[in-house]
Amino acid sequence: MEDRISHLPDHVLHDILSLLSRRAAAKTSILSKHWNSVWNSFPILVFHQYHKKVKANFWDSVDRTIQLRYKNSIFTETLEIWIGRDTKVPKHLDSWIDCLVTLKLNQLILVIWNNQTRSEDGKQYYVLPPCVWNSKWLRVLNLEGCEFSGSINTIGIVSSLRKLKLHRVRIDESTFHQVISSCFHLEDLQITQCIGFNVLNVIGLEGIHTVRLLLSSDDQSVSIEAPGLQSLRFHGDSSSLERIIEACILKKLKEINLVETDIFAVEYEFDEFIPEFPCLEKLSLDRCKLKESFTVSNGRLMSFSLTECENVKHIVLDACCLNQFSYRGDCRLDITWIAASEHVRISHHNRRLCWMSFDKIAMYLVNLWFCKFLTIIYDKSQWIAPEALDGLSCGIEQLRIKIAKWNGGRQIGGSCLLIVKEFLRMSRRPSSVFVELGNCKESLASFMKLDFLYQHEEIDQGGQVINTNCACGDSSCWRCCLEEVQISQSLHAMRGRDARNLVEFFEDNALRLKKISYVESEDDFHSQEFACCLASQMQINGHPRHLVLSFP
Repeated sequence: MEDRISHLPDHVLHDILSLLSRRAAAKTSILSKHWNSVWNSFPILVFHQYHKKVKANFWDSVDRTIQLRYKNSIFTETLEIWIGRDTKVPKHLDSWIDCLVTLKLNQLILVIWNNQTRSEDGKQYYVLPPCVWNSKWLRVLNLEGCEFSGSINTIGIVSSLRKLKLHRVRIDESTFHQVISSCFHLEDLQITQCIGFNVLNVIGLEGIHTVRLLLSSDDQSVSIEAPGLQSLRFHGDSSSLERIIEACILKKLKEINLVETDIFAVEYEFDEFIPEFPCLEKLSLDRCKLKESFTVSNGRLMSFSLTECENVKHIVLDACCLNQFSYRGDCRLDITWIAASEHVRISHHNRRLCWMSFDKIAMYLVNLWFCKFLTIIYDKSQWIAPEALDGLSCGIEQLRIKIAKWNGGRQIGGSCLLIVKEFLRMSRRPSSVFVELGNCKESLASFMKLDFLYQHEEIDQGGQVINTNCACGDSSCWRCCLEEVQISQSLHAMRGRDARNLVEFFEDNALRLKKISYVESEDDFHSQEFACCLASQMQINGHPRHLVLSFP
């Protein structure tokens, strides 16, 4: 067989190698001399040293690799170095960075957990060589365990820097301001758990659209003026948050994520301020101090997440585009729905194991009169109660329920039947019910899906529906219009008695049902058992309706 891949251009082969794991990509070097050359010229260098004990020649091999690239002027796009605890910083680290910066390095990721320069706080930090600040090609700078030293006087840092991420970095205020004022094209700024400063000012960056701030203490503050800001993640005191929000024009802000922020302390009412963000699409509040009751009102908001805000008891959701709501916590949360999208996806997570049964999520479902397609995701449960659906409006056409960690056994038929009965009791013409129960291993997940197909209504010349025999007297009721039920299920989803109960339910309630179609995705013993139960039930009742079985 002809080897066509090896004849591709090197830059295409480099793209292929980038899709592989680092170890798998390295193994390609033994395929041939050409592949060895491709690997040696691969523009991404990653050196991870996690363990206390490494081979004696590990850093020597790194040195040879980089010196070879420098000697042959091989372009290197990315250099990523991780240095573990209790390990000395390689003596050649400065020269490696210098060599690759000379070769137009685009991205530098340097994570150092144990460094060579000791500061007055007793911790060690690595001081970057001056060549980094004089580079004209650096696009991404990601540092951990390093230091912005005030001893650097010749900063001509790249106006080309797009992303600056600083984690556990010691920042000298004057140096940082000098560096940041030269980053004219900076788009993404992240400062997390850094020390050595009291106030950082980020001013005059028109292009910055993403900011992530996690302050180490209440004594620190950050001031940002960014008219083009689109995404803000903030973890710190409320005074800094207030200054940031007031300094930004906010016309483009699409995402806000607040973590452990005392929103009580801000001068304005936060829930009244939310409508002031005209482009806000995603709002996340994690472990924040909030009022017991507040309103989320915004015409563009699509996603709202509330995580472990324990003092919150009631929220009002007034967002016509909202299609995702997520709650994580142990307390009962009452929700008043005023407006949301037709497609609503609700996720509930609680920290304690299985103490809250599925019926508790009924608190989310009150007044969902606008909803047509509802998805409920629940992280763990022991059982399902049909009372969970008491608050559903009759307008919901499609119901999807997914429980990630199911502790009620593998058999779900009985629970599914209860949900089907309760859902149909309140619905006119639902299109489908989908129930999925599983655990961490996807292979053990079980699901059952019911699709309802209806016949066309018979209309007389006066526009009235004829041939209606439904006891409820409603011509649009599913009982008088349902023509076919399609059943799909996975392994262990339903067995004997549940299968018979399902058939009996539709035979007793669907007046015009003609066919039950069954499609199984896996051909196994339980699938055949379920199908045989359906067929047997049809024969026992002597019903003229027919059964269609399909085993792909």
